[in-house]
Amino acid sequence: MGCIWIGYAFITYFLCGHTEDISLQTHPVVNAAVHGQYWNTLFDGHPFSNHFRPGLLVFYPFIKLFPMVPYTLWPIVAKSISFMVAPLLLLKLGRKVLPDQRWVFAIPLLWLLSDVLMRPMTTPNYASSLLFAPIIGAFYFAYVGRLKWVYVLVFAMTLFKENMPLIGVCLAMFLIVEKQQWRQGLALGLFSIVLGLSALTIMNQFGFPVTEGHGVSGLSIFYRFDWKATMVLKLIIGAGLIPFIAPKTLLYQLPATAVYWLMHTDDKKFFFTNGHHH
Repeated sequence: MGCIWIGYAFITYFLCGHTEDISLQTHPVVNAAVHGQYWNTLFDGHPFSNHFRPGLLVFYPFIKLFPMVPYTLWPIVAKSISFMVAPLLLLKLGRKVLPDQRWVFAIPLLWLLSDVLMRPMTTPNYASSLLFAPIIGAFYFAYVGRLKWVYVLVFAMTLFKENMPLIGVCLAMFLIVEKQQWRQGLALGLFSIVLGLSALTIMNQFGFPVTEGHGVSGLSIFYRFDWKATMVLKLIIGAGLIPFIAPKTLLYQLPATAVYWLMHTDDKKFFFTNGHHH
């Protein structure tokens, strides 16, 4: 099933189905590798004016060493690897968490079968799909108490998107709710908030000029509440309905959707209905 999803992602890529945003986000890295300038000439601005993604420079050596390979192919390869590693991490986590080992394959199989979870494999905005494995890995390390690696992964994820520190807040809530580690949870939450504010501060230095198609008119929890609730319901279904069985798990899932709950916008793509997937 994993091979089918990855095959679908590559087929869609070669049919030019989702290359626009991949091109936009990877272009500054190409410009740095070819011309020595970290700049996005597609909108003539610094890439941080669109999103905070210095982590994409990880593709720099591949673009530099293999100039004949289409540069938009590297993110597809990377997120395919991340996708295939994810169920293995879920299996490892399940063996730690589940008292009945007969169920350890249930969540990895759900991962491979869920179109709600796997839709990002074929979407143009690819920050979160690159981070499948690090996100799950961070929860594994939080569960086994290896918090140093949790901090490392939260910091690394922040380098790929300015809203990724919200995952750090989710992990902080996980430590508090599931492990009753209040001090460690609060420290991680504060660390994540500082990371997020730092990323936004850096972006602000470049003026946020690129907002066409991305802007919101304000903040409102209840505006388009039906869209927001539908999005969360899809995520709950994608998580195997676990929040209905154990409602407290919502406490460390909902922070990841905080940006969406606060949006005042009529643009459906923000709510996972047409595949943009921020």
